[in-house]
Parts: sequence; C-alpha cells; structure tokens
Amino acid sequence: MPEPIIPWPAGLVALVPLYNHAPCVAAVISGLKAHGAIVLCVDDGSTDDGGTLAAAAGAQVRRWSDNRGKGAALRAGLSWAESLGFSQVLTCDADGQHPPDAAAQLARDAAADPHALHLGVRAMAGAPFASRLGRFATNCATWTVCGTWPGDNQTGLRVYPLPLAARLNVRAGRFAFEAEHLVAAMRAGVALRRHPVPVRYPPDRVSHFRALVDTARTTAAFARMGACRFWPRRGRAVLE
Repeated sequence: MPEPIIPWPAGLVALVPLYNHAPCVAAVISGLKAHGAIVLCVDDGSTDDGGTLAAAAGAQVRRWSDNRGKGAALRAGLSWAESLGFSQVLTCDADGQHPPDAAAQLARDAAADPHALHLGVRAMAGAPFASRLGRFATNCATWTVCGTWPGDNQTGLRVYPLPLAARLNVRAGRFAFEAEHLVAAMRAGVALRRHPVPVRYPPDRVSHFRALVDTARTTAAFARMGACRFWPRRGRAVLE
C-alpha cells in the first residue's frame, strides 16, 4: 500500500463499530488504511463474516459473541483506544456512507484542536426523507436540553477527545448513545466543532436502525436529560 500524500495525524486512531456489515466493511477499513490510519474494530456479535473481513483488511478486531448495540461497541472502543495511549478517536460507520477522503480530512482538521469534539455534519440533500427528519428532530432535542444546535446529532463520523470521551457518564445504549454522549460532553465543557462532510448511500448499504424502537430509546434519553436541563454544564453528573 503506497504512503498517503498527507500523513494521518499521530495520536489519532480510527474506530469502526461493526455488526453484520460483511458487504461493505472491508472497503471502509481499506479506505481508512489507505490514508495511513490505524483502525480498531469492535465486532458487536456479527453472525456474518464481517469480523474476519475487517481483520483481513487490516483492522485490529475485538469480537463479542452476542449483540450489545452500537453504544456498547463505541464505549468499549473509546476505552480500548485510551488504553493504547491515543489522544483522539475518529469513529466511522461500517456501512460505507462516509467517504474515506472525508474521514481523513476530518482527522487532520481535528488534530489541530485535540480537546474539542468534532462532528462531521453530513450534506443530506439527497438523503432519504426519514433520515433528514430524524436528524432535524434530534438536533432540536439537543438544542432544547443544552442550548446548543449540534448540526448533526446523528452522525457516526466524529472525532472524540481522550481521555475525557471515554470517561463520561453516559447511560444510554445502542443508537441513543451518540446523542447522549454529545450532550454530556458539552455539559462537561467540551468545545463542539462542526465540519461539513459529504455522505453517500450505496445500494448495498446495511442499516440496523429500527425506526420505532430506536427512536423511542433516543426520546427516552432526551426526556431524562431534559429533566436535568439546569444541571451545571461543568462538574457533577458528567464524569464517571
């Protein structure tokens, strides 16, 4: 594999949570590796060959025998990255919606501001209506509970600062984890940076988001956070 023209930032690792994404995960990991990234992959109990394909593509893979949800995979991956001594973690979904060039550019931009939480705000003009509506709703909910418009509460392309990101007290699991983690980070005083990024929806894209169940979980998380709207943004109840 040739050396990338612009090196991947030192101290920043890529994390790909995986669950039954065999058709696309190898391309995602190969794309990140082509830019010089070290890639960690948490296989969340896949029943296909996704974990094997991820390892063959060059990722370091941890496999679970049961499915625990995206939130558990991200939580474990953040702790894993911290234990390896990294100072930042770029997360990238395994479904192929994030172009590797966009992930690499976000990594380089985030490296210049290592203590902030960086969101890849997706250009969703061509995205399914349900996806656009869901993003708007969760953006509104985030603004309600913490007074900040996130831009893209649901994006899976982010750069988290360590060690703080691995130690925030986030109770929500599965797809609601990312929404609550963002609010917890801002309440802990972490600066939020927004970066416009392209997005693509390949025909073989695999999504495990369940509209009713996962929306209900996210709604419950926001209701709980809304009840604590006047918590101080720094200090108690945000760190484990």
